[in-house]
Amino acid sequence: MFSRSGGVCVLAGGVFVVSHPPVGLWPLVFLALIPPMLVTRGRSWWGGFGFGYLYGLVIEGGGTYWIGGTITEYHRVYMTSGDSGSLWSSLFGWTVFAAWWLGAAGLWGLWGGLLTMRRGRTAFSFAWPVVTLVSLDAWYPRIFPWNVGAAVIEFPALAQPAYWFGTSVLTVLTVVVAGWLALGWELARGQDWRRAQRAILAAIATISVWAAVGEWRLGDESRAPKLRVGYVQSNISLEEKHGVDQGFEASQIAVFRQLVDLSADLLSREECDLLVWPEGMFFVGALDPDAVRALGVPVIVGTGGDIVPNKHQNLALLVTPDPAERIRVYAKRFLLVFGERFPFTGWLSALGVQLPGGLAAGEHTLPFDVYASSAEGTPAIRCGVSICFEGILEATGDHLVRDRSQVHINITEDLWYGRSSAPTQHLTLVALRAIESGVPVARVANGGISASIDRFGRFLELIPLGERATGVFELPAAPPNPTRPWLRWFGRLVPWLAPFAFCVLWLRRKRSSGLG
Repeated sequence: MFSRSGGVCVLAGGVFVVSHPPVGLWPLVFLALIPPMLVTRGRSWWGGFGFGYLYGLVIEGGGTYWIGGTITEYHRVYMTSGDSGSLWSSLFGWTVFAAWWLGAAGLWGLWGGLLTMRRGRTAFSFAWPVVTLVSLDAWYPRIFPWNVGAAVIEFPALAQPAYWFGTSVLTVLTVVVAGWLALGWELARGQDWRRAQRAILAAIATISVWAAVGEWRLGDESRAPKLRVGYVQSNISLEEKHGVDQGFEASQIAVFRQLVDLSADLLSREECDLLVWPEGMFFVGALDPDAVRALGVPVIVGTGGDIVPNKHQNLALLVTPDPAERIRVYAKRFLLVFGERFPFTGWLSALGVQLPGGLAAGEHTLPFDVYASSAEGTPAIRCGVSICFEGILEATGDHLVRDRSQVHINITEDLWYGRSSAPTQHLTLVALRAIESGVPVARVANGGISASIDRFGRFLELIPLGERATGVFELPAAPPNPTRPWLRWFGRLVPWLAPFAFCVLWLRRKRSSGLG
């Protein structure tokens, strides 16, 4: 019995993975959540934990297998000057992944254990899977913010509630639908056909109402000027960027010249209001501001270095054509663990332990105004900047709205991920945050995937992975002075309400079973 149920959990974990990007068979996410709800009934807590953990090993392994290779590549280039046979880089990268994998699967193990507390087919039994998974999804510590409901980004109408309630509501609605379907299956097995039919119809009605509300929002065609954002997807290799073959200083100058030449070629063919270069293309010492100003348009420059003494930072610079205007600086605020920072460095520093390497986090955002020349006479369009991983964080959306940004410029370097599923996952999570913030995104990546995404999470244009390309995104800006919907306060309370509901349901169960 265990092997059969275990096999079902393994299969369901695989279905969960393919329901999310890059495969994106989103309807399967509802089916993938059903088996853990079924096989854990009547089990001991540890039995349920085991089934959930096995399920989680497949999900986290199949969804984030690229973490080991990414960390290996990062440390190979930075720490061993591109030594492809570096045992240290490989050992470090895959050890970190193994720790992450085994730890992340614990979320699903805990869910499986908690599912065993259900009894019968009561309201408690139905609400319990939702409350427990939402609580775990919100609070379980994770390096990569993988959201259970993220699969529905493949069908933008289903993802629109994230605008009003935040992305956590997508997990709620996904598990609710799966719960109705699981209940229908159990009732059908007990030959209670009428109630089984009602449960399945409830699942269909939930999805239908959900999609109808989303379609209503998608019909909001508020008139806004289009910002023409020039992109340079240079596809320069990591080895070339970091001087593995020809020496560091020479490579930096060569990369800078390539970006200038690609930009000049683009501007000879098309006009744009803002030009964007990808993340971390060269260190700041190789920057020639006059060569950038000569391009004749404002340029976002992805670089790195010590603008502030003794603080090495991941930077985005805004260089305008006006020599009298100072270069504006944005330093990445949220650093990626095991790449740009080590965990617990603050605590270790307080204890007098200093770890080598790592970057310093920035403290300020960089809102700036750009005039859309294609819509003369309109007010300037306010833009905000994020770097790489920051684009998938709720905090970034908060900052964009606070700064009244109408366009989100996200620069990134996804060559660290190789030809894995990570670039697609990264991109689609950015799209999910575009819905949540209500701010469209112009995303520029060195090796791809560069994209323009409207404020409804729809991809307007995609530049494939691994291609060298330049062009212009015509991106409709968000309406001026964006604000948070008041319902978002409820969405923000969900991670706090779920543990509260957890306690209430638990106490009611104890009282009804005579254990109190």
